Amino acid sequence: MEARQVNAVLSAMRNQTDKTDARGIAQVLRSGWYSKVFIKSQEAHAYRTRSVGDA
Repeated sequence: MEARQVNAVLSAMRNQTDKTDARGIAQVLRSGWYSKVFIKSQEAHAYRTRSVGDA
């Protein structure tokens, strides 16, 4: 889930508590209002770490 999308939904809620935030996130998941995000592989992260260290 993209944090900006969830934040937009949660900011519309009246009371900001951990309990209502959890309910809001659950509602987003149930309704499918989120978009998938791409997460790089461990190999890509390792390659980036090695190549940046050389600079």
